[in-house]
Amino acid sequence: MRLNPGSADIMTTYISWASTFGQPERGADLVDQVIRLNPDYPAWATGPFSYAYVMAGRYEDALRILEQQSPENYNRFSWVYRAVSNAALGRQEEAKALVAKTLERHPDLTIETFTGGAGWSDKERELLLGAMRQAGFPACAKPEQLEDIETGIRLPECTAAAAE
Repeated sequence: MRLNPGSADIMTTYISWASTFGQPERGADLVDQVIRLNPDYPAWATGPFSYAYVMAGRYEDALRILEQQSPENYNRFSWVYRAVSNAALGRQEEAKALVAKTLERHPDLTIETFTGGAGWSDKERELLLGAMRQAGFPACAKPEQLEDIETGIRLPECTAAAAE
């Protein structure tokens, strides 16, 4: 970024990592800058942009970005970010409806399976755990999914339920 600070493509790539590097606000600010530089940004950038806004607590901005894309093109991340943004804004009915739609498309998605993947920093994982709980996502992975949880992170309530 130091070599080419005006490159929207380079900034868009960095935006995906800013929160991991402990700079979520910088990531969101870079999204604003990229949109000013290239208001016709590529559709794939919706993912990193909405993620950066969620990590910075800019939920209205995350929704604005996500609502520009057709839900038919959402991946599981888009659905989760839209649901958690609505929950964070106190729109519980909308969040519940979005969780239901997410689970229709991704029936095995749980808080454990989503946050158990590699690549999240502890701070990112903590934010997502709380946000997904608030939105109403199911917490525990099914026994057959446990081997797919890369980090081995289990939620306390899931560990207790498995022991019973």
